[in-house]
Amino acid sequence: MLKNFEFIKKITEAHGPAGSEDEVRNIIREELNDICSSFDYDNLGSIICRLSENKKIKVAVVAHMDEVGFLVERITKEGYIRVYQLGGIDPVIAQNNIVEIKTYLGSKIKGILSSDTSSKETKIGNLYVDIGCQSEDEVKKLGIEIGDSITFATQTQYLDSKNIIAKSWDDRVGCILGIELLKKFKNIELNCDLYFIGTVQEEIGTRGGKTSINKLQPDIIINLDVATAKNTLGSKELGRNYGEGPCFVIADKLALGNKVLLKEFIKSAQKIESKYQLDFLKGGGTDNGPGSNSGHGIAGLSVVLPVKNCHTPYTILNENDFLLEEFVRSLDEEILNKIYSYKK
Repeated sequence: MLKNFEFIKKITEAHGPAGSEDEVRNIIREELNDICSSFDYDNLGSIICRLSENKKIKVAVVAHMDEVGFLVERITKEGYIRVYQLGGIDPVIAQNNIVEIKTYLGSKIKGILSSDTSSKETKIGNLYVDIGCQSEDEVKKLGIEIGDSITFATQTQYLDSKNIIAKSWDDRVGCILGIELLKKFKNIELNCDLYFIGTVQEEIGTRGGKTSINKLQPDIIINLDVATAKNTLGSKELGRNYGEGPCFVIADKLALGNKVLLKEFIKSAQKIESKYQLDFLKGGGTDNGPGSNSGHGIAGLSVVLPVKNCHTPYTILNENDFLLEEFVRSLDEEILNKIYSYKK
């Protein structure tokens, strides 16, 4: 599905830390404007894109639009900018990289994220952005204010023919796959009412996953995300191998994957002879957590792609085809009845 590099570059380079997802949301709306029958939003800013209508089963493919980043916390009298962390960022890795500050009026200013101490001792409180100004007034004249958003300014590029570097694969790859899925099924009759939801503020507490799913109340949730690969130097765990296909998440800290959906995904993978992996996210959760706990409860499953250097300026993704197409084709009332068989 990752074939249009021009679009990949556009959406992954978009400025979109938690709470400032406007650019990403606008890109999604523009890309699906002639594909979807309708658009809706929750009150936090998540976008709900509806492909088809008048079907019994509502299926939501979910991916978060936000990336890790910072906010302007304080401007010093010397013209440096102290930062507030948005999401899980290692300050040692983050320092000495180019970042982009976006003002309330939309101006973008580049700077270097630096530390006031040695790299090994660096904490978030040691980080500051140097934009070349020499006073607080000089910074403010550029329109920079407390609360403005900051992201890494990495340019998306191929590492080789199969591996792509970007700052925001978490989770713009999920957004790309959701968009491409709706395009694929534009003129194909499905047995379900298919939606793509781009959620907000996942990196600071899976907030948009809760509000958007509460609004839509689908029957099934398929959550798309990424997770750090384990087959790298220094890793002591097995599984979630980079380049070996998507992972179906059996359990994480926020949710248990629905067993029927898990079996159906495995069946779809085997049907097309595609690689897949089974996984446990022991360190955290995804939007499937608040999503599956919405309303009276909703059957959900997370599907994650292994990446390298997650939550850094240079996350690496391997171009693996996803299994969503075959799975979505198979969704019908029979599967829904299996999921909720205890209601009979």
